[in-house]
Amino acid sequence: MSRTLSTEPPRLLCRWPLGLAAGVALALAPGVSRAQVPDTHTVKAGDTLWDLSKQYLKDPFLWPEIYRLNTLVVEDPHWIYPGEVLRLAPSEKATAVPQTDTTPPVAAAPTPEEARPGIAEVPSDTMTAAAPAPSQGQQPDSTALFPAARGQVRLALTAGELPPRSPLHPTDFLAAGFLTEGEQLPFGRLVGPVTPPQIPTWEPRGAATLYTKVAIIPPAGATYQVGDTLLLADASRQLEGYGRIVEPRGLARVVSESDGIPIAEVVAVYGEILPDQSVLPAEKFTDPGAVRPAPVSDGVQSSVIGWPGRRELKGSGVLLFLDKGKRDGVAPGDVFEIRRAAGRQRNGMVTLPEVMATVLVVHVRERTATVRVLGVASPDVPRGTHAFQVAKLPS
Repeated sequence: MSRTLSTEPPRLLCRWPLGLAAGVALALAPGVSRAQVPDTHTVKAGDTLWDLSKQYLKDPFLWPEIYRLNTLVVEDPHWIYPGEVLRLAPSEKATAVPQTDTTPPVAAAPTPEEARPGIAEVPSDTMTAAAPAPSQGQQPDSTALFPAARGQVRLALTAGELPPRSPLHPTDFLAAGFLTEGEQLPFGRLVGPVTPPQIPTWEPRGAATLYTKVAIIPPAGATYQVGDTLLLADASRQLEGYGRIVEPRGLARVVSESDGIPIAEVVAVYGEILPDQSVLPAEKFTDPGAVRPAPVSDGVQSSVIGWPGRRELKGSGVLLFLDKGKRDGVAPGDVFEIRRAAGRQRNGMVTLPEVMATVLVVHVRERTATVRVLGVASPDVPRGTHAFQVAKLPS
């Protein structure tokens, strides 16, 4: 999913307490009237809650106000998807906040699903995340995942007394691009949408959307069965020395067959789905469970070798490729820091070994890994920049 690129500070992403009333009025920056803000916004490619808050509320740091109005639509504030309709104003049916104090009810213990804390991306020299108040008789947990250093991006976890959320979401894994590393993968071909769905014909020039029926041609000597889940991807570009770049565009599930041609229904969309794109059997996602990455002191050292698309600046959510993979001990859920090399440049400037970005491994192959940017301090990450493994999931 494409993300808006920015040189702004990392975004503070946190999960608001579940008990907040949905009817609390949206906070507006000074000088912004309610009439200037529309009731809803339909998400388009590149949107983020940070940017929508900057656009409508004139203050990007008010993004939680939009998020808490849309918790039934947005599962994770890191990710919003084209086509989602976000409310920018509270519902008229919401109950007003009472003017008098009432006795607070005894809170029930949260379920594991409700209690998943968010991930906060915190620039240590510009902002801090307030820790939740400890319950009576309980000591606050102020242990950071990584020791903070001024000017560096660090990964912090909120709600220390609650069980941690899973570090990887299935969408992170399935929507991540990867490199074929020169391997001849069993690519099929997407023919195009079946038009109309009841008749076994297709229009090769049409684009597919969610729930569209599409015709698919399997690779030579192979077949697809009803129930198979297939990855729809653009694999037209290559990265020298590492084979094709597979950029997922969506998922489709085989539902029938017509004249020997599998017919599949699009069940997930990650980008534009077009005829003649490649098809592969979708890889199975293995949920690591609710575990926290453990810091490592002598982790794998690697380098940035490229990325999907043409992006001069790297922002939160952008994918990058590293030159280390399974054979080097890299696994999904590992955390790397991309660091600027120290030294003197040709123009006489001296660079320090500062952290440019923190990234999470979302897909691995034998020689390479795909990582997603969690937080960025310096978006100008060129090829060849070194990356250091700083945390691993418990094995």
